[in-house]
Amino acid sequence: MGNGLDIAERRCVLAFHAGTLDSPRKLAKLSREFVQARIGGTSIDSTIRRLSNLAQKFDCKMAWSSADDALDLAGEPHQRIITSFGLDYPALLREISAPSVVLDVNGNPTALHDPQVAIVGSRKASHYGTEAAFQFARMLSERGFTVTSAGIGGSAHRGALDSGGRTVAVYGCGIYRIYPARHKA
Repeated sequence: MGNGLDIAERRCVLAFHAGTLDSPRKLAKLSREFVQARIGGTSIDSTIRRLSNLAQKFDCKMAWSSADDALDLAGEPHQRIITSFGLDYPALLREISAPSVVLDVNGNPTALHDPQVAIVGSRKASHYGTEAAFQFARMLSERGFTVTSAGIGGSAHRGALDSGGRTVAVYGCGIYRIYPARHKA
């Protein structure tokens, strides 16, 4: 998780992120405050104080133990944390109205920068829907697209992998709480 942030800054961003439960309004404010502090050359102690005050204002706490846990996990093979402050954050993701400040990556983070197609559908899809998602993902993957999916994702991911392609899973609950549980494998 290089991201141009030193370890104290990464820990601070992760603690704020974990404490706000990824609220777009709170995280947008975090982004502005953090960037202002960095541009102004503010010390990390001052930045931590600013973000701690902001957390109090939003009635949330800086979740330091969660940040430490995330940093420990990011040190494992194939695990990485990417923040919106880094150069390796996907450029197109920055353009949406409320991009996530933190991306947990399990696997190859370069897939986030590939040409992608999203396949989204119901978690309770019909047999036809799951088969169609599988076939579309397989075909698109064969043509060089990385398949990004949520909802009907299990079928789309299997289709992309069946053709030897790449896939990106979007987890609404984070990478360490797989939902629905049947997608764990």
